[in-house]
Amino acid sequence: MACPYGVRAYDTGKDKGVIEKCTMCAHLIDKGEKPACVKHCPGQARKFGDLDDPQSDVSKLRAAKKTYKLKDVGNHPGVDYAMDKCAWKGDE
Repeated sequence: MACPYGVRAYDTGKDKGVIEKCTMCAHLIDKGEKPACVKHCPGQARKFGDLDDPQSDVSKLRAAKKTYKLKDVGNHPGVDYAMDKCAWKGDE
């Protein structure tokens, strides 16, 4: 099992041994639920929402904090990181 929440797994098809790309639990989002990693995060460190809605919690969080993205190496990262207690080293 590749995902601690049982969502992502090893691809057993043509790309054997490769972990399937995370879909942010599209099957849960379609039902109006949060992704498993957000819902079950014990420290509530993960946030999820609509960045196109300026009133959403994630939009407000992004406006209030400096956020970072991983370096794009052709995979177009869509996750932002807000760092409070440590230094960002994402470009290394």
